[in-house]
Order: sequence, then structure tokens, then C-alpha cells
Amino acid sequence: MKINSLDRMNQPSFNEVNVRNLKVGDIVKGRVVNNENGLITLRTSGDQLLSALFLPDENLIEEKVISIIINKITDDNIYAKILNTDDFDNKVEKNVNLMIQELSIGKSNASKDILQSLLKFLQPINKDKIEYFDYLLKASELIKSNKNEILSNLLISEESFLELPIDILNKMPLMSEQTNYYDYISSFLSEDDIQHLKPEDYGLLLTRIAEIFDLEEDAANGLKNLIFQGNKTIESIETINKEIVSYLLSKDLEVTPQNIFVLNHLISDGRGLADYLTEIIDTIDGTNYKELISQSKELLRVFLEIDKLDKNTYSNQIAKLIKSVKKLEETIEKNHITNFGLKDNIHNLKSTLLLIKSINEHFNYYNIPILVNDFKASADIYIYKRGKRGKKVDLSDASILISLDLEYLGHIESLIHISNKLINIVFKTENKIISSLFNSYSETLVHLLESKGYGTVISVTEKKDKKVNPISFENNLNKDRSYRQGIDVRL
Repeated sequence: MKINSLDRMNQPSFNEVNVRNLKVGDIVKGRVVNNENGLITLRTSGDQLLSALFLPDENLIEEKVISIIINKITDDNIYAKILNTDDFDNKVEKNVNLMIQELSIGKSNASKDILQSLLKFLQPINKDKIEYFDYLLKASELIKSNKNEILSNLLISEESFLELPIDILNKMPLMSEQTNYYDYISSFLSEDDIQHLKPEDYGLLLTRIAEIFDLEEDAANGLKNLIFQGNKTIESIETINKEIVSYLLSKDLEVTPQNIFVLNHLISDGRGLADYLTEIIDTIDGTNYKELISQSKELLRVFLEIDKLDKNTYSNQIAKLIKSVKKLEETIEKNHITNFGLKDNIHNLKSTLLLIKSINEHFNYYNIPILVNDFKASADIYIYKRGKRGKKVDLSDASILISLDLEYLGHIESLIHISNKLINIVFKTENKIISSLFNSYSETLVHLLESKGYGTVISVTEKKDKKVNPISFENNLNKDRSYRQGIDVRL
């Protein structure tokens, strides 16, 4: 294949390969936008156009995505060949090995895995970051293997250990004067059911400890909270993996038990703001805390009716939520309310808000508490443009992914592609019954959009892949760029 011309349509984003400075060995990925008797035009993710002459027997239909590798450059021409999947994987593997060599780190499988995890979320690569990543993983393994001793240690710590980075947790020293306390706690925690310790089991533990230390009610409640948090800390660390570490680091968040907890629940269970809000409201309504009843109603007003949802409403909703939570915490402190389950859900809510804010620094993601026929639900909305990962997106030429879990319809995803006045909508449902229901209303939606001046195509299918979450979404968004990120780091 001979490359004939290189035309820049727009300025490339940071870390994009500049096709005018191609070198032998570089890889360019693009979409075929035109093919006239073997003279094809590729559009790269940086909106650059590359014109090239291919052999007639190449099957290069329009819209096909291909990768090419530069294999020869002369004064007059640049030559390249099309890569198949195996070629590309081999090239990426070779590039990772070169990066390991240039960074002077051990050429082990662990180093490769860490490097690929960092590249997955387009992080800058250097030796210090790789060594810190490796240290975090080793610290988590040490905590897992010594969880009983670590948990005993946490119970007498004056630190807010849920918010401590795991490498610091691993360094917390045992104090010799507390040996009897450790031995006692450790002996209890060595029971087979420690992994399933529930709030109703704390009574026995508290009774035993209260007998030894003659604890008053407030102290016993405080210890009860500590045990709950300590167990939550250990369980969170036991779920850690390279993807979790890399994702938190890519969002400039510390790898703490609390951040691990809320991220894990967001991606595995879809637990977001609506879930923690609901639990807080239910807890208040199920108790005799008269001081909190009015604030429960305030929190309920945070849920938006789905037909009233827009960008400004969402911003106001989050501002209202932050104000209501602050007021709730002040009331809890003023009235000496010790319900640690309520406090924990408030903590989870605040941590999730911070996580969502950090995610939003990288792409448009909205986790919105909504009301659908009085049912409290959560709407996850992702707004993006193909090949772009910045936050500034023109909605007249963009894609929108909406993910919902509803009471009767179950999980629904709708993928909406907008290009000028053309709209393509794909609904994904849990089963054929729900799909038939959506199909029955599709024609009405098409007529409605056409009356607004939009040409519309709607299709409905059953979802067979996993639910979309922020990690899987960003991973797909970055997939085309992770290799180029590696090239940028080498240079």
C-alpha cells in the first residue's frame, strides 16, 4: 500500500499521532470513509484524512475500521501494510517490552500487567508510577494475608482508616501495650464466620469487650461503629485488582478502602446516588428520629421526574443534594444520633459524589436519581463523540448512552447517535417481551422526532453483553488510543 497524501482537517488532540511525522514501525488506525477503485480515504480518530492506494483484492468497504503499519519511507512515498488482529497484538506486546527495557524495570509478567493497566486508562508512564503501583498491590496482598491482625490494629487506631491509602494501612504498627486487646480481638475474629460478620453479631463482641474495659453506652456504640468500619475496610481491600487501582489513579483518587468500596459497588452492582439516598431516607423513616423527618422529605425532593430532566436541572439537583446532606450531618451531630448504618450510607453517598466528579473531569458521565411513577431509580448517562474523549461535545454530532434499571421493565440501555438532523436509536432490553413492548411504541417515537425535523431510525434488541459501567465505557473509549499512548511515552 502506498500513502498518497495526508490532509489535516482539524488540530489533533493531545497525544494523537501526527501523521505528517510518521516513522517506520508506527501504527495508524482509522475508518474507511471512501473507496474508489482501490484509492481509499481513512479518517483517523484525530479527524485527519489519509489518502492511500491499496491492491484491488483488499476488501475495504466503507465504514470498516483498519490498522496500518508503516514499513517503508522514501523521499517521495510512504509505504504501509494492513495489520490483522494478531499483527496488532504482537506489535503492542513488542512495544510494551521496549518500554519496560527503556524504563529499566524487571521484565516480569507483573511489570507487563501493570504497564498495560496504566496504558488502559491513558496514564503517563514512568518508573516511579510503576513501582508505586506494584507497591500498592503488594501492600494489599499483605493486608489480605494478615487480615485478622490488621483488623485488630484498626480497632484501636485513632485514624479514619477507611480514608487511608492501603500502603499506609499496611504500615500501621501494633502497640505492645495493647497486646492483650489484640489477642482478645484476634481470637474472636479468627472464627470461621468473620467474613460474614453482620451488625446483629456485634452484640456478643461488644458485651465481651465491655466486660473487660467497663465501656459506657457511647463508647460501646463507638466501638460498634469501629468494628463495622474495620470489617468494611478488610472486605474492600480483598476485592482490589489492577483495574481498580489503575482506574482510581487515573482519576487522581487515593487507593483507599472507601474509594475501592464505592467504585466496586458502582461498577458491579450499579449502586449510585439513588441507592444511597433511598437507604438514608428509609433509615430515617423507619426510626423515631423526629429531628430528621423534615430532612428526609428534603432528600426525597432530590429525585427528579424523568420528563423534567435537563443539564441545568441536574446541576441544581447536585447542589441541592450537597446542601441537604450537609444539613443532615449537622442535625445528626447536634442530636448525638449514633446510628452507624445511617452515617455509613451518608459517607458512601459523599464518596460517590466525589468519584462521579472525578470521572467527569475526563468525560461526560451523569448518575442521576430519578422518579419513574413514584419508583426511585438511577439513570446513567454517557455523552461522547466517536474517537473523542474530551468533555466538550456538540450534541448535534454526538452519541448518547442511557442506562436505566426500572421496576417493571428491568435493565434498559438506549444508544443514540446524532449526526446533524439524523438520529439512530438502538434499545437493548432484558428479554423479548420487553423488546416487543418497545417495538410497539417505536413508530410513535419516529413520528414525534420527524415532526421536530429529525430523520429517525429505531431498532430494538435483547442485551447479551454485560451492563455498561464507567470503567467498561472508558475502556472502550480509550481502546483505539492506548497503543498510541505507548508510542508517546517512548518518545
